Amino acid sequence: MIKCSLRHYPLCEGICINGFLYYVAVVYGFERRYGIVCFDIRSEKFELIKKYVVLSKLVNYMGKLATLKWDKEFDEISGRTKSLELCVLEDANKLEWSTRTFVLPALWNHVVAGFKLCILGVTRTGEIVFAHSSDPFFLIYYNLERNTFTKGYIQGMDAFNPCKVHTFLDHVEDVKFGGVFRTT
Repeated sequence: MIKCSLRHYPLCEGICINGFLYYVAVVYGFERRYGIVCFDIRSEKFELIKKYVVLSKLVNYMGKLATLKWDKEFDEISGRTKSLELCVLEDANKLEWSTRTFVLPALWNHVVAGFKLCILGVTRTGEIVFAHSSDPFFLIYYNLERNTFTKGYIQGMDAFNPCKVHTFLDHVEDVKFGGVFRTT
């Protein structure tokens, strides 16, 4: 049985990177109340990473733990979102973080319009993936370095309407089959 001396309560799903499971938790006795808990799968030990993480998403950015935070104080990302802040844990032993802010392209508001998006994660090539989980179903891939995005619609869901779609990052299928996916 795994024992933990860190009194905490997980708030969301975790992310596993190189044998470490990270998740946001309420931590009792921690001055900021919310923190990132790190569980080393090999040693079965817990550790608190003292970082303020409310209203941000944990992601795997190029093999490192990172948080993505948006400029509006809402749970979802919308056309009103103007920028994203990426904080990358550069050195886990020293708890050194680097921070970069990305201003979204001017067309962002037009493309996203009134829809509410969620962050699925980051691809292996460094693109942030956003999803809209109800009709119309679409994904947006945002390239941080080029400050460009691609919007792709998921078609063929009419038979299941009304419904919500759960989208997963890094799941590979032949998206050409049946013309299910088209880009604009």
